[in-house]
Amino acid sequence: MTKIEQLNIEGKRSGKGFVVHKAMLVNALSRVLAERVNIGGVEVGRSGLQKYFSTLSGSNIIKVLPDGQCLKVLCGTHTGRVNASDWTDDKMARTMCEVRVSPHHSIQPNIGTGELADAISQVLPFTASEDNRPVLQCVNIIAADGKLILVSADGFTLSEVRLDCEVEGQLLIGRDELKGVAAALRKAKRARVSFEKSEGELDGTVLVIETELIRYAWTGHAGEFPDYQKLIPSEFNTFASLDTIETLQAVASLVALSSDKDSAVDLKVNDGVLTMSNPDDRGQVQLTADTLGQGQVRVNAGYLIKVLKACRGMLDFSLTNSYSPMLFSQNGNRVVVMPMLTAQSKAEQGKATEQGEATEATEQGEATEATEQGEDTEATEQGEDTEDTEDTEATEATEATKPVKASRKRKQAATA
Repeated sequence: MTKIEQLNIEGKRSGKGFVVHKAMLVNALSRVLAERVNIGGVEVGRSGLQKYFSTLSGSNIIKVLPDGQCLKVLCGTHTGRVNASDWTDDKMARTMCEVRVSPHHSIQPNIGTGELADAISQVLPFTASEDNRPVLQCVNIIAADGKLILVSADGFTLSEVRLDCEVEGQLLIGRDELKGVAAALRKAKRARVSFEKSEGELDGTVLVIETELIRYAWTGHAGEFPDYQKLIPSEFNTFASLDTIETLQAVASLVALSSDKDSAVDLKVNDGVLTMSNPDDRGQVQLTADTLGQGQVRVNAGYLIKVLKACRGMLDFSLTNSYSPMLFSQNGNRVVVMPMLTAQSKAEQGKATEQGEATEATEQGEATEATEQGEDTEATEQGEDTEDTEDTEATEATEATKPVKASRKRKQAATA
């Protein structure tokens, strides 16, 4: 997968170079995610170039002229020269941003910069970290039916965010390629999302996120994301409304008491109270909450903390039982978390399995009995049909003999 950045700045062309406002150029460079910048074929380090431009004084206008393997910089009475490969080293990532200057640059926004930034921030924590599952290291971006859907999963948690956006397309974008995009979007005023055809590929597609200064483009990752919809539960018995800040503080206090790296927290919902405790009963916190129904479940504290940090504000918690996935939802966005099984939850799961098998066997038995009754009924009807047929044949035979007898009597009378 490839990420391509393009810096679009309003200014004037001057030969092979350009003239722009210093503040605009420095601001644009601060939003670039790439480590290197290409200006007129001269490649330099982005961070060093940004710092250099910000220190210039004497004028609000900067003139940059490519000159062979260097850049000539003019700002007021200052004249400087930036050589190719300045502020770079071998350890620096080979990510590149091209700078383009035009008299006017505008975009037609189709999505809010803040909501897109929040969506990316919410799904990134739930991607997989293991290299043996490359597809789960990606964010699945789907655009259809007026919705832009971002989905991520790591095998134990799953996050889905839905935004209103009139585009069509689908791509897998690597987690590392999206890092920093949310911060850059929060600085932008306008944003547009689109799917474009990739140059040089017959069926290639590129995801483009464009702001007033930066144009990001990604080619997709090979692979197929799992069918995540069937993993999201839809039937629940227990509900609670949580304040994420208050709940996060409570979980942090319980984790501090645990010596286990993967500590667990027991959640219990009952009569307007959410009770959280350590499995060994070393700590307990009770929070007032809007609840419906009763239930309890054990969850990995690390997963719960990720959910609470990703979803700020009020959060709805839905639970089916102690061994099924739990759902956290907020404004249509959903996070699914798998529970940690205990001896009690395993027993409940086994009992539910047995009841399910018994119900299935009963239904099969009833179906078999209904089939047998149907067969008996059919056999009876066939027997009745046979009997009716025999009776009909006998009647017809009797009727057929009557003319014969009458004919014999006439013959005998004639002879006499």
